[in-house]
Amino acid sequence: MPSFGLWAQDAEPEVQAPDAHTLVERNIPLGQTANPAGGQQAVSLGSIVRVVLTLLLVVLGVYFAAHFLKRSMRQRTGRDSFLKLLASAPLGTGRSVHVVSVGSKAWLVGSAEHGVNLIGELDDKETVDAMLLAESLKSSEESAGKLGDFRAILRRFGAAPAAPVPGPEDIRKRSERLKGI
Repeated sequence: MPSFGLWAQDAEPEVQAPDAHTLVERNIPLGQTANPAGGQQAVSLGSIVRVVLTLLLVVLGVYFAAHFLKRSMRQRTGRDSFLKLLASAPLGTGRSVHVVSVGSKAWLVGSAEHGVNLIGELDDKETVDAMLLAESLKSSEESAGKLGDFRAILRRFGAAPAAPVPGPEDIRKRSERLKGI
């Protein structure tokens, strides 16, 4: 007949047999690691190539996803051939100034979190023409697609830049030369 003790000291402790993993861990000398195969694990050239190819595929996937998102955002926003943003400059947190043109007229506009304010109209025809020229060159480079991106990559690596965009002073000098002819 089994006897039940009323005290915790009366119960006999249950002894569990150690499992195989515990026995292997007890037999490992300090400073070594367990290797169930019994030999050293070597990194093969095939595994390195697999890792590099996987990393390359991930990078290409991220690049194509970013390219696709950029193209879809450009299509959603659309481009108006009459209303153009010629220049922008940040003035502080949430504040900037823009030059906007319609046809051959341009306005200086300030934008902030609370709205947009007209600062003034640009009267200098040559400056407006230079800004329109620079914007059209920029949009033509964007429409060039991969060739424009390739040129930008070459510029980053130190290739000779394309001819500089003429500024207002260059246009004034050219117009004076043409008037003298």
